[in-house]
This record gives sequence, C-alpha cells and structure tokens, in this order.
Amino acid sequence: MKRPPKKPLTTADTETQRGKHVGPTWHRVRLDFFVLYNSPAVKFLLKIPVFLTVVALCLHAEPISQLHPANYVNDFAGVLDSATQEQLNDLCRQVDQKAHAQIAVVTIKSTDGQDIVSYAVALYQAWAIGPKSSNRGVLILLAVQDRKYWTTVGYGLEPILPDGKVGGFGREAVPLLRSGDYGGAVALITSRVASVIAQDAGVTVAGEQPRPAPRNEPPAGNAGAVGAVVGLVLLAIFVSVIWALIRGGGSRRGGSVGLISSRSSESIDAGLRELVRGLRRLRSGRGASSSVSSPHRNG
Repeated sequence: MKRPPKKPLTTADTETQRGKHVGPTWHRVRLDFFVLYNSPAVKFLLKIPVFLTVVALCLHAEPISQLHPANYVNDFAGVLDSATQEQLNDLCRQVDQKAHAQIAVVTIKSTDGQDIVSYAVALYQAWAIGPKSSNRGVLILLAVQDRKYWTTVGYGLEPILPDGKVGGFGREAVPLLRSGDYGGAVALITSRVASVIAQDAGVTVAGEQPRPAPRNEPPAGNAGAVGAVVGLVLLAIFVSVIWALIRGGGSRRGGSVGLISSRSSESIDAGLRELVRGLRRLRSGRGASSSVSSPHRNG
C-alpha cells in the first residue's frame, strides 16, 4: 500500500517544528504599522516639518499687522547698523520738531508677493504717520529680498515732494542698492527728503548729506553759437566741392576725369582749416565753463 506523498513544509512550518518564533504575518505587520503611526511620538515628529515651514514663511514676510514702530527708523530686515539708525533717527527728530513733519524709515525682508505701493500705503495708514491735522508725513520703505523700494508722501507734503522729485531721489540711490549698501541708500533718500522739507519750512537740520557736484557743461548759448559756425563751415566746404565738380568736369587726361582743380583744392583746405579753428573754439569754451559751478537745486 502506497503512502500519500508528504506535503512540503513551508518556512513557517519548519521554524515551528524547530521551536523557533514565527515571524509576523502580513496582517500583523499592517496592524503594527497603524499602531506605530497613531502613536503620539510619531505624530509629533510628523508635525515638525510643517511647523518649520510655517516659521520660515513667517520669517520671510512681515504682515503689516505685526509691524509696530519703535522709533522713526524701524529696521525689521536687519540691514542698518546702529550708527546709521542713530543718525537717521536724529535727522527725522529734527524735522519733526522744527518743520512739524514726520519721516518714517522702514526696512522689511519681503512684502510676501503684495505690491510694494499698496503695502507702503497700507503701512502709512496703519501707523498714521504725520500730524493728523496737516497730514505732513513721509514713509520710506525698502523691501530687501524683493529688491524694491517706495516712498509714500502725505497730502500735506505733496506740493513740495511731487512724484518726479521723490523718484529722482530713488534713482540717485539705485547704485548704492545694487552694491548692497542699503544703509547708504536709505540715508541718501532720507537726507534728500529732509532737506526739501527743512528748506520749505525755512529751518536748518544737521546730518544732511551733501548733494553730488553738478556736471560741468558749456552754456547753451555758447554751444549753439559754435554749432552754427561749424554748420556754416561745412556748408562752405560742400559748396566748394560742388563748384570744383562743375569747373573741373570738362578736362579729360588719359581717360580720367579731372574733378578738382588746384584753386578749388585750396578753397577746400581753407574750409577745413576754418572747421578746425571752430572746433578749437568749442573746446576752449567748454574749458572756460568748467571753472564755473552753477547752483544746484534741491530735487
């Protein structure tokens, strides 16, 4: 009588027969996973990346509701040294006390995607910069990471600080911003604004930055006169060439056309010498005007 073939033993059966512990089945593994996932320690570890992301976003942008002024200068971006802050605070304090106008200087890291103009206007209104009765206030805002700046002017100061003049102050500070000198750029704009306000109020304030020396250019009348002389000389040369073509066009030698006679060549040489003398007079006129420094207007 044949015995039925034995069923091959699995690894689990073999381990059981040997008295060893049998590994967990799939259901046991899934159960252990859910138990581990729902444990308080794992939940805490999973919340850490979310928490760090929120903290990074908060550090990147400054909501207006979380910004509170501590002085005339508020360096929320941390790009101004203590000496610059002290200097600008003193300058703004003098403008406030002598000219009755307030200048607020604010640096932030980012507007968090918000338009710089809207952000500046909202911050100006939230802080109520300037006396309420006269609305003589100025906000100088610099968003470092956004590489943007804006100056908001109150209605009381718009007649003396129009957009064109304030924009000129910003363009003057652009080279400093591009080189990373944020303190120098902010100090330059603040000094220009303070100078205009103080001059309009008839007071003097200390700490203003000197304006750059104006470029020396020849007077408009002198340049126009010399230009007219040069034009007349060029016209004379042109007429001489045309006359030479007419006079010398009939003579033929060896198949070539004699275009310019000796007399017309002398006329052209005389015209060229007159042109050189005119250019020398133009150059001497520029040299004379360079020693005269014209007064430079504010703005």
